[in-house]
Amino acid sequence: LRPSDVLLAVEVMSPTSVTTDRVTKPAQYAAAGIPHYWRLEPDVPLLVRYALEDGAYREVGRDDGLAEVERPVRVRVDVPALVP
Repeated sequence: LRPSDVLLAVEVMSPTSVTTDRVTKPAQYAAAGIPHYWRLEPDVPLLVRYALEDGAYREVGRDDGLAEVERPVRVRVDVPALVP
């Protein structure tokens, strides 16, 4: 895939890659112009959603239960059900 083909990148946090998942990868996705980035933190569980604005991600939502999202796609996500 080319970055221009990607509408949404989703990362699942790993205890061994916190800095990579919270800093490095979002910066790379933003530089590539990927409009939306979501990060799932399974230990909480928590879904943190970001939208690209002026070349950087801005947090647009945090969900720890049922997430009802309109952008970038209309979807309902049961966040606690995503983690064992």
